[in-house]
Amino acid sequence: MDNKELKKIIAIKKEKKSFRVFWENFVFEHEWYFYKMPNIVAKTIFYSGKNSFEEVKKSFEIIKKYFWEVFVIPDTKIVEYKKGSYVIKQKKVDWKFLSKSILRENRVIKEKFKKLMIINEELYKEKWLFLDILWTDFIYDTNSIHNLMVIWNDIYLFDFWLLDKNSSWIIFKFVSKVAYKIQTKIINTFFIKYKKSYKD
Repeated sequence: MDNKELKKIIAIKKEKKSFRVFWENFVFEHEWYFYKMPNIVAKTIFYSGKNSFEEVKKSFEIIKKYFWEVFVIPDTKIVEYKKGSYVIKQKKVDWKFLSKSILRENRVIKEKFKKLMIINEELYKEKWLFLDILWTDFIYDTNSIHNLMVIWNDIYLFDFWLLDKNSSWIIFKFVSKVAYKIQTKIINTFFIKYKKSYKD
């Protein structure tokens, strides 16, 4: 992404509105790409006192390291905007949300998803980090997981947001702890049993 494109995207972003208060990114589509920038919640809570550009790059590398066997990340570029902020550019693909029906009908996806959740659990135990896969969209559609997309036998991840129970920022630490418990319970109860029990 060159400076000309970056300036164009920033200008487009100013004309758009986002009503997703609890997301960490302001997200919009333009032509064949998704663009993401940190919103006010991210700046004041999740990345308070930190370089959000470096934090996003770090999360991206952790996710590639831990989850490369089970999902595909679409063509993604992360560039710095101003000091410490970022713009994420991701190519759109023709996908479906991972759903209960897909898990029932596609054994390959079912096994990949189960392994994904086990890896997520291991990441939490090792580093107190975990991948937030439910988003607030789950409230409106309880049959799908809106952070995971499916194309044939592949699972795609567009959002590499990691929650951190070990965060020095008390609000983020609390949100991460609660979100981990809720997500684990929901996935085990409504989507797939990937473990018999969980402990904090």
